[in-house]
Amino acid sequence: TLTEGLLRVTDTVILSPKVSEIEFYTMLGSAEMGSIHPIARAIVEYAQSISCNLSQPQDSQTTAGMGIQCTINNSLFLAGNRKLLDMHNVVVSAQIEAELTELEEQCKTVIFAAHGDELLGLVAIADSIKPEAFSTVQELKRRKIDVWMVTGDNKHTAAAVAARVGITQIYAQVLPDQKVDKVLQLQGRGHKVAMVGDGINDSPSLATADIGIAIGAGTDIAIESADLVLVQNDLRGVVTALDLSRVTFNRIRMNFAWAMMYNLMGIPLAAGVLATYGIIVPPIAAGAAMAFSSVSVVCSSLLLRTYKPPRIPIEVNNLHDDSVTQVGTEMNS
Repeated sequence: TLTEGLLRVTDTVILSPKVSEIEFYTMLGSAEMGSIHPIARAIVEYAQSISCNLSQPQDSQTTAGMGIQCTINNSLFLAGNRKLLDMHNVVVSAQIEAELTELEEQCKTVIFAAHGDELLGLVAIADSIKPEAFSTVQELKRRKIDVWMVTGDNKHTAAAVAARVGITQIYAQVLPDQKVDKVLQLQGRGHKVAMVGDGINDSPSLATADIGIAIGAGTDIAIESADLVLVQNDLRGVVTALDLSRVTFNRIRMNFAWAMMYNLMGIPLAAGVLATYGIIVPPIAAGAAMAFSSVSVVCSSLLLRTYKPPRIPIEVNNLHDDSVTQVGTEMNS
């Protein structure tokens, strides 16, 4: 949601002396052909760009929030994050841990590849942060709206991205159903929650939030689950949507107040409350006054056509905010 969605392979670290880069990406690319995830597509495209001969994997199985496993050369092949390796007892050395942390702190997502119980290597995937992300977050904060980032990425990548866009409250390594839990937790504290998302994993939380806002360039299921769809792939549309809803609601209240006062004064006059004082409203005038009440409200509402969205210039966060709140298994109170 905060990034462009144009994933690309930036780093490759091959750990096994038994495989070449072509062999490594042939196995990894073939395994990822069983997934429709954007990261998987980026790996497949890179493997094809270096002329790897890919084939459909056997016994392919995707684990949400972890990765994919399949059978290659009669052995289990894993492609995913650290959680997937831990599940299958694949050992990661301290040296690789240091390499992993370094890549993640550069806002890169790292995918491990293991064949059997041997760790073959890792791939770093990078995406560009949307240029309007920082400006949008700052404008939301200026409007006294708390901004949380809830992501399935690891804590290092999440913290790096959050620092660049000015978000100080994050929840990382979240599975799809856990995103729903975070929405429910905030709602349980009496907050009104607006969820902005664009992926399949965001769909349950979009449906659970008080307002689900989908990015127009997102997946069909996310768009179907949302209450509001931003036609343009621009995060500033979130501020525009909230501002327009505020202006519209204020117009409704103004119309209601105007109509209430007008009718409280006009109806008694038309009924002849002042007839004893010689003030009588002719039926034609009363009918015209009633029509004017309706017309005035409609004309007032039509003034919304003159609405202009708030101007939010794109800014760059040159001073990264290091006060990011790292969140573990529970959300901050």
